[in-house]
Amino acid sequence: MNYGKGFIAITLGLVALVGCTFVAPARTPIEQFQFHSPDDPKRAIVLLPGAGQWVEEYQSQGLVDAIVQCDAQTMVVGVEAYFAYYRTRSIVDRLREDVVLPLRQQGIEEVWLLGTSMGGVGTFLYRAKHPEDIDGIIAIAPFLGDREELDAYLQGDPDEADNKMAIVWDDLRDRATQSPRIVLGFGSDDSLAPGIQWLSPRLPSEDVIERAGGHDWETWSAMWPQLLERAMSCSNGS
Repeated sequence: MNYGKGFIAITLGLVALVGCTFVAPARTPIEQFQFHSPDDPKRAIVLLPGAGQWVEEYQSQGLVDAIVQCDAQTMVVGVEAYFAYYRTRSIVDRLREDVVLPLRQQGIEEVWLLGTSMGGVGTFLYRAKHPEDIDGIIAIAPFLGDREELDAYLQGDPDEADNKMAIVWDDLRDRATQSPRIVLGFGSDDSLAPGIQWLSPRLPSEDVIERAGGHDWETWSAMWPQLLERAMSCSNGS
């Protein structure tokens, strides 16, 4: 699978900002962590990090605790889905073969993917390729490509006909309200907001959480309770 030049440029820029620490290799199988593993879980949430993030930050930023508070019987899995998996075009295959299908084989009845920024792209790519595998995605401040390229593609510009983000754009244009469900969150001042605001009107309004803020943990962590309530209908009274 290929990816758009806008995605590669932004991700490489983020990697350059944080240094080579996050240019980890694409391993097979993909590394994963069991952040929360209850007895006999029926639902799992798989966490995909953004560019320049460690997947463990979901724990330090309070998301894992928020999920457990929402529903203590939900399994929480973190995957080291770093930039190399996107660069090598293996992100969807590794998630499917190493994470999602094994969860189903364990008897998990409901699987959600959650990603911030670059991780949001991963959730959309998976949804476009294998919608039958998952029940929903929580996309937080997802990168949706360059807005000018997106608009040109949707208007039929032949120069954008082979844009590598087309698989995501086509899926979201044609199937945004179909299964698997999308719950979307973002800050109104996010630098990626133009692309996100193309998607948000295509979703049920109750599944879109927008609040003041930018592309940062402070903004996202304030959304955890609302996003989880929309996706999971919290059973623990949160």
